[in-house]
Amino acid sequence: MGKKTKSVNNKQSTGIDFIRAKKKVGRKIRKQANETNTEVRAKRINLSVQSLGTEGKGDQVTGRGLSMPELLNQCQHYSARVRKDALDGIKELLETHPTSLVPCAATCVEKVAERLVDQEQIVRAAARGALRSGVLPALGPHGIAPFARRLVLHVGAALTHVAPAVRRDAPAVLEALLDASPRLVGAHAPAATLRHLAELLRRGDDAASSSLVSGASDGSVQIVAGGLSAKFGDMTAARVGPTQPPARLGLLQSCRRFLEVLVGATTAALDFDTGEGYDKVTAKGAIIAGGGHRWRWGDDDGDDLDGLDGLDGGPDGKENSRTRRAGRAEGAGVALHAARCARAPVSAARAVEEFFGSSSGGRRSGRVANGPGDGREGVAVAAAELAALLFAVWDEATPTLKDAGGPNLTRVRVMAEAMSCMHLCLWLVDDDGDGGDGGGGGDGGGGGSGAAMAAALPYLVARVLPMFPASAPPVGDVSVRGALVRLNAATARILSAASEGAAKVAAAAAEDAARAHRALVTYSGEMMDLPSAPSAPSAPAHVAPTWRWNHAASVVDVDAADRATSAVADYLSAALRGCALDAGPCGEAEPTREGDYGDLLRMARSVLLRPALYGGGGELGGGVDSDGGVDERGTDVGASDGDEETRDGDDETMWDGYPTGGTDAAGSRAALAHSVGAVWSEAVVSGPPEVRGACVGLLAAVLPRVAATTRGDGPGVCASVGADVAAGWLRPYARLLWELKHGDPGTTSRALRTLHAVAARCSGEGGDSGDESPLAAALAAVETELAPFFARVPPPASTDQTAPRRRGKPGPFSKLPAACQHVAIALLGQLPRLSPTTLRAAAHAALNEDADPNIAVRAAEAMTCNMRAAPLALSVSFLSALLTGAGSWRGARRAAPAAARALVGVGDSASPWAGASLAWPAVNLAVVRAERAGDVEGARRARFGVLVLAALASEARRAQREAKEAGSKEASAPVEGAEERVSALDVDAEAAVVAWACDGFATAPGGSDDGDDDLRGASARLARSDPGWARSALRRLRSTRVQPAFNPRSTSATNEGGEAADTAGEEGDGGDASRCEAVVYAASALAALAGDVLPEETVRELAGEFIATMRTCEEAADACVRDELPGSARAARAVRAAKLALDGVVGGSA
Repeated sequence: MGKKTKSVNNKQSTGIDFIRAKKKVGRKIRKQANETNTEVRAKRINLSVQSLGTEGKGDQVTGRGLSMPELLNQCQHYSARVRKDALDGIKELLETHPTSLVPCAATCVEKVAERLVDQEQIVRAAARGALRSGVLPALGPHGIAPFARRLVLHVGAALTHVAPAVRRDAPAVLEALLDASPRLVGAHAPAATLRHLAELLRRGDDAASSSLVSGASDGSVQIVAGGLSAKFGDMTAARVGPTQPPARLGLLQSCRRFLEVLVGATTAALDFDTGEGYDKVTAKGAIIAGGGHRWRWGDDDGDDLDGLDGLDGGPDGKENSRTRRAGRAEGAGVALHAARCARAPVSAARAVEEFFGSSSGGRRSGRVANGPGDGREGVAVAAAELAALLFAVWDEATPTLKDAGGPNLTRVRVMAEAMSCMHLCLWLVDDDGDGGDGGGGGDGGGGGSGAAMAAALPYLVARVLPMFPASAPPVGDVSVRGALVRLNAATARILSAASEGAAKVAAAAAEDAARAHRALVTYSGEMMDLPSAPSAPSAPAHVAPTWRWNHAASVVDVDAADRATSAVADYLSAALRGCALDAGPCGEAEPTREGDYGDLLRMARSVLLRPALYGGGGELGGGVDSDGGVDERGTDVGASDGDEETRDGDDETMWDGYPTGGTDAAGSRAALAHSVGAVWSEAVVSGPPEVRGACVGLLAAVLPRVAATTRGDGPGVCASVGADVAAGWLRPYARLLWELKHGDPGTTSRALRTLHAVAARCSGEGGDSGDESPLAAALAAVETELAPFFARVPPPASTDQTAPRRRGKPGPFSKLPAACQHVAIALLGQLPRLSPTTLRAAAHAALNEDADPNIAVRAAEAMTCNMRAAPLALSVSFLSALLTGAGSWRGARRAAPAAARALVGVGDSASPWAGASLAWPAVNLAVVRAERAGDVEGARRARFGVLVLAALASEARRAQREAKEAGSKEASAPVEGAEERVSALDVDAEAAVVAWACDGFATAPGGSDDGDDDLRGASARLARSDPGWARSALRRLRSTRVQPAFNPRSTSATNEGGEAADTAGEEGDGGDASRCEAVVYAASALAALAGDVLPEETVRELAGEFIATMRTCEEAADACVRDELPGSARAARAVRAAKLALDGVVGGSA
């Protein structure tokens, strides 16, 4: 075999540096070992916070590290997203750091306000959020004042913006300002804001349908009766632009909020009595008691902002200088956006002629080419225009009530809001017609004359009454039925307010016509009697000029008022019975919610109090002919212009645009009264506090007027509430007071005042004949159940009158406030009857240790004024208990003098001791009972009361004697040998009084025990009232040999019969020590009489008596010293001190 060639063995196994890899198609090329990877990987991250950007900015930065200056710069960025983030940052920064606004407040307010009209919706929403949650809370209530005009300026710009989207968002900004400071918003350009809101309704969502195109603001405003717009009720003239229901609802809600600020109360609060829901205000306005605010009439000069206008601007002073220059400029008090709505001023004469003048039938037909701008009259004109548009809004939404698929929820809510806004607008118009007192209010009828309400009444009756009340739809959820209930309530309020306005105008016009007729008759020399028309309950106290009320009377439609009252009464009656929404043909009834009863009862109050203008009896206001009478121009009061048709109440015809016949207002109001009674009876037992309070408020307004009508002291304004119905309302009052206890002092006080008012009007009824009214009988029934309210006092346990009485338990009276307690105890002075149980409980409540001492004083005064309500013995017993039964010296100091004065007043001037004589058995029994019970202080307080009574009676007798002597020419000399009695009490009673007085004289002045000074003062007053008491006291002291009749700490001064214990000549248990104590006692009393108690003239007059007493004391002291009895030294010192006191007055003869 041959050798291999070299070509075959050409492969190298070792020593090869590079191996060339083979490359094949479709296979991945392997990377080289020394290949460098140049691929770059990147990830996108977002850094919300950069620590580098926050350095040097402090703590007042946002989460993104942006400070306030940076955020303000970004507010004008071209990107909408950046602007929105900047506004959100401002909100965040001011929520966490409110103080960051201080350096740049003016700039921040301006930047945020400018974005309210931004073209982008997200930016506008962010601006509203920054304003509501950031800027306004950081400024605070007072800090907003310098920027109020500027903010209102931007709100006006948003309300009148050309872009529909901006206009739709503007009301939300207005609400934000109202939430922050309603007073300031209402104080700046209110009329212009009202006109802008009306413009929004008129334009709708169409930017082209502005007032310039529609001709609605052509510079002239037609004013008709009562200041009402001529377009009111004309749905063609007062047309509104197309708007989506949700947007219109939001606009109406904002409008209502603003109107509530101007009025000062909500429509529900207008149903309250004057002072309950809102306060009368002056020309400068006032804050409403319920927490709302009232706008201020005037020129917006900022005087009411507590000097805060100078705070506008930042610390650099530029803003302040600009605002100072603007403040000095003419017209600076009006916001800039109001310039487009302002008109040139007119003269006062022209304004009166156009606003109140008449060219035909009393209607004002003049055109105010340059009407009022933004003052008081401007607000009234703007409110009248807005009311016409709101009526059109309501009318446009009415077809939804007849939809086959059920009413639309949003449209129903629009109707309710339109009614509420219309009510407030008419209130503003009437408030302007009140003659310039700046406010006030009535029961829903406006704060002024009621002319606007009366003028709107025919239109409301013609269009609203056929659809009132709305019934439940066949289909629909709970929310729709609830909206219909609110719609019915709003409609009932405006109908009731319009009827109230008609009653005001009719009563004032009838009174004016009667007064004019009397003047005419008097001038012609003929005297004849013409009855005057009774005024409405809320009519003005003064009578306006004749020409003004004649104009008001020409727009009153008494038939429309009667129909409106009847419809409202029927609706309220059904709602109070538990059916808030009628089921209709095939719907489901909606029950009345528990929280709605309060509003229903407040509306029922105005309906029941309203006088009938046109009833079956043919009366106007209860005293004027149904034709209304005539004024001096021969115009029928209560007749509309051009009314030539007869009114037939039996024909179902159409009269003046609304159906007639079939109306029974008296029957409807009587049914309403029965419904109120049913709610009241249930509320007394288990009703919630709100319903109880509303019922008490209604009864407080109605019951006194029913009582006055029954007695004949007032006009028959409550003919719908009979005496029997009112008596049924009155009977549960005692149960109400017990159920209320002390949990609701306001309602308790109002209920007690109602009882007081009714009792005052029912006092003296019946007399001896026994024929009393139902109200008087109901009061008597209430009185018998009042005792547990004061206290629960058990009857005596035994027949022994001297046995200690069991203590009673305080009633709800004891935990009421002092003012409410005074009202309750004053009721004793008005009730027609007073039973022993009630008086016993009242005395226990008044004399309680924890009671106000003035309560007992008020009880004594009340009893004095109402002595005929109880038998004389019972009245005297009650006053005796007040005299001697106080539970503490604090109460005795106030109760005893008041009760003593009342007892002295029982007799006449010739017999001042009659009351004391009648009261002696009771007061002596009180002393004995306290002694037997071991109540030492109680016995001392009882004796204090007796001494005060004796002193007052003696003073009255002395005054009567002095008056008699002064009247007679020759004073009769006393008969020698005949000793005149010092009092009219019997001998034993007089002796007991003298003994107790001596005990008071012997009391050391400034004693450590409570009551020592009171007893000493009462005894001194008794001695000074008549020298006979001092003479009797000296005689008593001379007869004292041992233990005195009453030691200040002894409890055995009198026996059961009332006689003073005669211990003269008897040895007591103290033995020899008692003799010394008797000497000390007599000497101390003698020293007090000679040195402190009696005047020097009286001491000199009784010198013989004093010297004899002094010698008796000296002899007794010498005997004690001779016998070396314990305490003889003390007796000697007491006698020596008495001798020095007597020598200082009568000289050394003693």
